[in-house]
Parts: sequence; C-alpha cells; structure tokens
Amino acid sequence: MTSKLAVIYLAIVINAFSQSQYDPYPRDLLFNVFSNYRTKIDSTKDINIITRPYAFKVYVSFGDSSRPVTAITKRIIKDWAIKVLRFSESEYEEDVFTKEYLFYENEKAYWLPVQKGLLTLFSNNVKKDLEIDLFITVVGSSKSQLVLTVNEVGLPFPVK
Repeated sequence: MTSKLAVIYLAIVINAFSQSQYDPYPRDLLFNVFSNYRTKIDSTKDINIITRPYAFKVYVSFGDSSRPVTAITKRIIKDWAIKVLRFSESEYEEDVFTKEYLFYENEKAYWLPVQKGLLTLFSNNVKKDLEIDLFITVVGSSKSQLVLTVNEVGLPFPVK
C-alpha cells in the first residue's frame, strides 16, 4: 500500500510541478539544456544528483523508437527521487521509469526516459516525426551521461 501511495505521490508531485513550473516557460532547446548541464558533471563521481529541480519545456520530434532504461539511469533517477523528493527506499517504485524514447531536435538524436504514466499516451497518440513539447527535469548524471526525465507532454491536438 505504501509503495502505491508513493507512485501516486510522485505522479502528483511531478504533474503539479509540470503544471506550475513548465507551462509559463518559453521553449528552450534540448541541445542548450545538455550543453549547459554537461559542465556540471563531476567526472570523478560515478553518480551526480542535481539537488535543485531544473525544469524545461523543449520542442522536439518524436522518433518512434524505444528501449529499456539502463541500470545506471534507473539508479540516478532513484537516487534523485530519494534525495530530492525525499522518498524512502521502500516508497520508491522501480518501475516509474522503465522505457526511454528517441526524440530529435535539429536532426540530433536524444534518448530520454519517459514517466510510466505517459507510455500509453506515446504508444497510442504520438506518431513518428510528430512535433511535441516535452516537459523535462534534469535529475543527475553518470561520469559520461546527463539524465533528464520526461514528466509531461504537450500534444498539438486533444487526446481522446
């Protein structure tokens, strides 16, 4: 029961955060987000957690490919949820981010973990090359990889 409440809490926090934090933001470039935060990677540490939530709205094209989230990415997201959102180990649900999708911005490819609650939306409503807004959070990095999570999506049409 506690773990189900934790998932609901995470969904509410992220959704509330996206509603109040992302909507007024002008669109940024995903390339800029990666460039600006790549400098914050401490290559001496295996995992770096960004303790201040950085939220962005970016405009990308959907690549229509998916793959499982890597173990290191799952670990970074989990550590971020525990440290920043104050989840306990037992409250955190391992399956909140299990799949990442391919997105393009100016022909550059980015693999981004997508929150579980959005997977059906992507499967059923988002087609290859559709241009969409992603509402993302910078959560941390490994020695070589910046980790951003997709927490909400803005589609150019209403969802049925």
